[in-house]
Amino acid sequence: MSFTHGLSNTLKRLTERDETVLVQYNDRASQHLYPKLEDRGYQYETLEDE
Repeated sequence: MSFTHGLSNTLKRLTERDETVLVQYNDRASQHLYPKLEDRGYQYETLEDE
């Protein structure tokens, strides 16, 4: 999956759902996604494996 596809897919899923929480598992923190979430008024949290 390319970066652009993954980012746009996540944003699309958020707008298509009425759920209050979307849990997504990634290989690494999505630094490019965070500003886009903030711009759209979404809150996010990143948890890392220990």
